Amino acid sequence: MGAFRRCPSCEDAAITRCARCEAPLCRRHQPTSHKRCRSCERDYQDDALTRNRMKAVLGLPPAALATAAVFALLFPFASGLAGAIAVAAAAAIAGSSTAATVFRAVDRSARAQFLREHGLPLPAARVVRLLPRS
Repeated sequence: MGAFRRCPSCEDAAITRCARCEAPLCRRHQPTSHKRCRSCERDYQDDALTRNRMKAVLGLPPAALATAAVFALLFPFASGLAGAIAVAAAAAIAGSSTAATVFRAVDRSARAQFLREHGLPLPAARVVRLLPRS
């Protein structure tokens, strides 16, 4: 986790807890909606390099495939320089929009997964006494 030192009132006059790490937070450090404490948000930002690599792995092949498919489909209909430019532009738009869609999906799912994480994944263990057999 990131090295964020909370103020003394976070420990003494805590009004809430971070939904992810369960750290006590005062009113001044209370996160807004769809956010977590500064430490957790810093952890999310530290994972940006991994997300960017995932975007490249997952987004570029479909973008290349979309570009090639649009180019192959429209090339027979291109006549002259204007047709070739139109086909190239349509292929570029198809590839760019495909990559942008995949990039947005990766960001959205990574953020949703981060927000679902919480500090206590399992309930606290407790001792259960067995009843004697009759």
